[in-house]
Amino acid sequence: MRYLDAAQLEPENELILTRLPDELSTRSEITHYVEEAKSAMNLQGAYERVPVIERENERVNLGGTWFASRVLRINLEKAEEVFPYVITCGNEFEKWYSEQSLLRKYYLDTVSGAVVSVAQEKLMSLIENQHNIPQTSRISPGSLPDWPIEQQRKLFHLLGKEELEKELGLRLTDSCLMLPSKSVSGLVFSAEHDFESCQLCPREDCEGRKSPFDPEKAKYYREYPL
Repeated sequence: MRYLDAAQLEPENELILTRLPDELSTRSEITHYVEEAKSAMNLQGAYERVPVIERENERVNLGGTWFASRVLRINLEKAEEVFPYVITCGNEFEKWYSEQSLLRKYYLDTVSGAVVSVAQEKLMSLIENQHNIPQTSRISPGSLPDWPIEQQRKLFHLLGKEELEKELGLRLTDSCLMLPSKSVSGLVFSAEHDFESCQLCPREDCEGRKSPFDPEKAKYYREYPL
């Protein structure tokens, strides 16, 4: 397991600001929220290098653990390894955030989401550089109906559930949500082309959408012969 600290994951303010909606607030005010949020965070992460052992129909064996997902199976068609990961803002931020007013929570929730999103991209770049991979993509449990949130348990198993709680204070609820709640997880994998779960999701009213729905790509994943 490789652990990452804020020095490796924390994004620059300018990059965070590019991920925030223009109408959220004035630039000076939102910059203040970004600085406040980052100062309250103990941004940490971890990832592991896991072999792709076997593929079978609509599931794939990663490091001895079977994951059921047609999309994941197709994405890992040529992969020899994957990198399960977690990133968290830390329990310190969770406690501080809970003490803020409703209005401040609205801004801080958006800002912390942007911080974690960019931190994921920094982690992907780190993996690319450390393991000589030209391009990576990522996918998270619960991001698509095809890979439900319950698969989070298997992801935590790959990384070591007890170790994550001991080292990062990160744990799963019975409903497979992460605590602290300002946390993300997923799999990074080598990819010939950009992949975003959003490209396969036709839902229109999604505030977290990162790329437009791509009907041709959705058709490709539905009809890909396994």
